[in-house]
Amino acid sequence: MVPGFQFFRLSKDESDLQFKCRNVFRLFRLFRNLALSSIVLILLFAQGFVVEQKAQSDSYPVKIVDGYPQLRLYGRPFFAHSAAFFYNRIPRDEWADSLVKLKSMGINTIDLYIAWNWHEPEEGKIDFDGRSNPRRDVKGLLEMLDQMGFAVIARPGPVILNEWRNGGYPDWLLERPEFQMHPAARLDGHYPPLSSVSASNSEEASRIWLSNETHLKYTRHWFGDCMRELLKDRQATAGGNVIAIQLDDDQAINRANYNGPVFWKYMSTLADYLREAGATVPVYINPTDMRVSAAGAQHNIGAMGQWYFNFAGDPSLRWEDTATLQFYTETLRTQPHFPPMIIEYQAGWYGTGDDAYAKAADKSNTLLSSRVMIGHGLRGLNYFPVQDTLYPAGYEVPWANHYYIWESALNLARDERPRASAVHRNGRLLAGLGAELASTHKAADLGLVYPISSFDQPSLTRDEILKISRAQMQIQQFCQLNQLAVEYLDLEFQPLEHLKRHKAILLPVFDEATLRKVEAGGREEITAANDPSQNRNSRTSTSTQPGRLRLSELAQLKLVDYVRSRRQVDFYSGGSAG
Repeated sequence: MVPGFQFFRLSKDESDLQFKCRNVFRLFRLFRNLALSSIVLILLFAQGFVVEQKAQSDSYPVKIVDGYPQLRLYGRPFFAHSAAFFYNRIPRDEWADSLVKLKSMGINTIDLYIAWNWHEPEEGKIDFDGRSNPRRDVKGLLEMLDQMGFAVIARPGPVILNEWRNGGYPDWLLERPEFQMHPAARLDGHYPPLSSVSASNSEEASRIWLSNETHLKYTRHWFGDCMRELLKDRQATAGGNVIAIQLDDDQAINRANYNGPVFWKYMSTLADYLREAGATVPVYINPTDMRVSAAGAQHNIGAMGQWYFNFAGDPSLRWEDTATLQFYTETLRTQPHFPPMIIEYQAGWYGTGDDAYAKAADKSNTLLSSRVMIGHGLRGLNYFPVQDTLYPAGYEVPWANHYYIWESALNLARDERPRASAVHRNGRLLAGLGAELASTHKAADLGLVYPISSFDQPSLTRDEILKISRAQMQIQQFCQLNQLAVEYLDLEFQPLEHLKRHKAILLPVFDEATLRKVEAGGREEITAANDPSQNRNSRTSTSTQPGRLRLSELAQLKLVDYVRSRRQVDFYSGGSAG
């Protein structure tokens, strides 16, 4: 059994929601889980996938089919097999050759950062056609992508980070006093100060951004320029190939980071600027390990995740890493309005400023980790990147090698490295089965509630959050070892109909006794969530106040309605046996 947990069942006749103890092992045992080396076709059948019936075509890139969000392009289900293309780090006359190589590897989507400070190096002097530098010819690039049949995901900032000078934000703005940036830090290429604050305190960073009228005014103009000159007429909703637009960069990262009403006001403000300028495709944020992935549903903002391999001294994937991959995929799948996608994926990390090369991971990690996520229902994957690149002079940052090296599938000269084999194999898989994979969902044996969104968000401590998520992964892996395929459920943001897909659901009950038996650490946390000193907004108390980890009234009402529909809730609860 899972350490620290018991099993309880809630039946329809228990109208007062009292728990009674029972054994749950007589539940579903339909298919055996497979080893990671299994090919994805077998993996799909082993996880109990079924193909959705084709729905009526629509120009909007996301369509709800049988209750599941489905990515679509030109009226057909579409699996985004994507590559980040850092065009400002590649000579203009090599763009076409690089794109041809990506096409030959099965890439069907290109992810573009459109760096504000690259295209508007001086206030009012915008270059989208390469007048001042051929590498600024993003209009020509977009035309090239259209002619070659690539879909496009656009990321116009206003901040893009990306180990790029000042995170893509214009230094002619950052030198103004309202941005409170030290001149030495600005000249050295560091990110705007609030970019580091947002990783640990989204509410505070968002409050300050919203109070900066200069930032809002110029961001609105920049988004207007991008939409008018580059994106508006190329959107999928207008018959083009742009399928989504990102808001800012690295927002809502870290489980311990609280993303409350001020954060969503700022994200909605950015989304409004894009939409008033003509954006009609989905907009999204790109968090690493967001606490509640489905929270953007009420704001019509999606979330695409990130995953990088945090291998420390061990270059190979471990069982713990596969649990994290499933956890990331499943939490993204709880979004009722947006398909689960990973916008930044790499089974490794970039070369730092002190290193001549990136740290090399096991060459099999790319195929194994990508297939685990695809096997659990991922609908889009963006290699970040496929090709190593080289900074243009003056846009480097001190913490990254000027040769922007990841030991990627391709080097700067487009020669293949060991990771290329995995990209080719995924490309062949998706060339043949991409539409089917884009329109499939898990036929799970039961739903597994991830209840964290239903707790009082501002009062949760970092220690509690990490222990709850770690315990969730232990339960998830326990189910897998006992041949139970699960689908995560979010009681707060998913409608009751999503719960009713399952004849039975499992609900972990987290209390102080349970959390004491769970370790908060784990190598899945690659971001500032691991470092309390960087997480100024996170309370670190290890004591849980009685009743504070109580489900919200909305969640409780959904459970009551679920049970009244002649379905069953089984509980995991900590405490003494019996």
